[in-house]
Amino acid sequence: VGHIEEYGCSIVSVAKTGFGLGWSYTIGVFDTCGGAELITVGLPPETAHYALNEAAALLRRGVNLTAARHRDLVGEVECEFRPVDPKWVRHLMG
Repeated sequence: VGHIEEYGCSIVSVAKTGFGLGWSYTIGVFDTCGGAELITVGLPPETAHYALNEAAALLRRGVNLTAARHRDLVGEVECEFRPVDPKWVRHLMG
């Protein structure tokens, strides 16, 4: 709760294993700005943390992340945001 109050969200990273890629996700974005929570897959935790914080800041400024691709989150890497069909939420988030 402290991270959400101070930074607008908290980020949790799940380590890569022999069974799958690691992933990271936000908690609190919906509560602080009404935007959807964000998930990255396959990025190193430090990179994911930075990208998710930057994306959450864009959401707080009213940017629609799904409207365009973004090159300002992780160096020169083009990032694309896609909504997740609600039927996958339980499977993705455990």
